[in-house]
Amino acid sequence: MVDFKPPIDKDPYKNVKVPPIQEKKENANKNQQDWDALEQENKKSYLLYVFSCIAGVFSKLFPKSMTETVSHSDDYLEKFKQSLLALCKENLSQDSEFLKEISENWNHLLEESKKSSATKFPIELINTLKKEFSAYPENQEYTLCYYLAEYAGLQWSPFPYMDILQDLHFQYQKDPVSSLLKKWITLIEEHQKHEI
Repeated sequence: MVDFKPPIDKDPYKNVKVPPIQEKKENANKNQQDWDALEQENKKSYLLYVFSCIAGVFSKLFPKSMTETVSHSDDYLEKFKQSLLALCKENLSQDSEFLKEISENWNHLLEESKKSSATKFPIELINTLKKEFSAYPENQEYTLCYYLAEYAGLQWSPFPYMDILQDLHFQYQKDPVSSLLKKWITLIEEHQKHEI
């Protein structure tokens, strides 16, 4: 037979205090206010995030200012001119750093001319130089313009490119006044004088 014990006369909820209904309502209101405040803060953070994304897209689409674009082109143009001047003074056709530098400066000018809408950008000068470089050396499949555009940043030095630069240097040494280097430098300097 199973022996049942009589129930213990202890109430398990005897020590539990139930808060008054008013206190529950106040706590509920306080919690709701906390949630509302957190929700408002999240909305502000989200809006700030959206606006920063939009601003980032616009900053990539449009240049910061037209004067910055022009000053970059002027810097690249000056660097390119300095490279031509250095080639006048010294045969740098075997210097790999020089070959890379002159190509990179030329390519920066080409890139700036493609994306620039500034009226002061020397687009006419770049187009004139491009025609001049495309015609030298005459009757050749690959011209100075080709090598300047293709060489930038590469780790190899094509011999025809080095020969072209060496010929330009020697041409300047023979007759500085009527050499192509002098003609190109003069074109750049005339543009720079008009800009001042």
